[in-house]
Amino acid sequence: MNEPTFRKKLDSVLLDNKYDRYVTRQKQGKLDMKSLSKVSYSDKLFKQRIERKGKHYNIVMLLDCSGSMNYGSGSTSKLDQLVKMMERFVPILQSHGSINLEIVGFNATCKTFKSFSDKKVETKKLSSDIYEFTSSSGIGEVYLCRDGGWGRTVGVVRTEQKKELQDLQAKMKSEGMLMHTDDHRGCSWNADGVAVRYAKDLLHSKKGEKIIMILSDGRPEFAELNDAYVSSIEKYSKLKYKEFPLEQEVAKCIREGITLMSIGILDDSVRRYYPNQNTSVIHRLDDMYPEIIRLFNRNLKRR
Repeated sequence: MNEPTFRKKLDSVLLDNKYDRYVTRQKQGKLDMKSLSKVSYSDKLFKQRIERKGKHYNIVMLLDCSGSMNYGSGSTSKLDQLVKMMERFVPILQSHGSINLEIVGFNATCKTFKSFSDKKVETKKLSSDIYEFTSSSGIGEVYLCRDGGWGRTVGVVRTEQKKELQDLQAKMKSEGMLMHTDDHRGCSWNADGVAVRYAKDLLHSKKGEKIIMILSDGRPEFAELNDAYVSSIEKYSKLKYKEFPLEQEVAKCIREGITLMSIGILDDSVRRYYPNQNTSVIHRLDDMYPEIIRLFNRNLKRR
């Protein structure tokens, strides 16, 4: 699917109905033959044709900027794939008069690349901001090892927190344990629950359709972590991740009428954590346009 075709299909799907429709029981308009039996007691015998109308859409795009996005297949990383998608997709959304767009990157924290109040963001700047945020959120992860094998994670320290790292190393050494520090290219974990809550709050006062699009490569890190690890992360990030479990935040969005759509970047793990019927996986850049239209058709078009 090329860009002109995608734009045409997007225009169609963002209208409020699939077809023009008639509204019956009107006092004027075209005579409704099916209502003639009511002529003795009602003057609402007409129908009016209602044309398809444009609606207003508020979209928050959540972009996974965790360290794992730096890896992928061959010479192309998942982050490269995400950036190429944004370079194609964002200009189209920004040029559409019925869409109000906010773009947020997330890993352990959230960073706004484009707010609702910004008119537009240049694609070069957006790409640069995505790469910078992904690489600058570096956190060293400390692993506890026994008998030469990797064990459970016992702590998290920022790479610049040398004293905390030394203290933890001394403590582990005194207890006869080994330590491995994995200094990832960027923050290696992603707090989807916090990001979804952040997006939900952004949409709270908006009028019109409310949509959250999550673009991610893997499982939400905090969905399956033990309390000790999460508490360690919270100490350094100053965020209470346990207060925003992803399953709970997804349920809240659904109750509040927010549409959640998730796109897996070279990975289908998102299907485990978001409504499966609202999920797609993109392995090739050419798949982007048809998959997005499929998601929009399924979730937005009124029958």
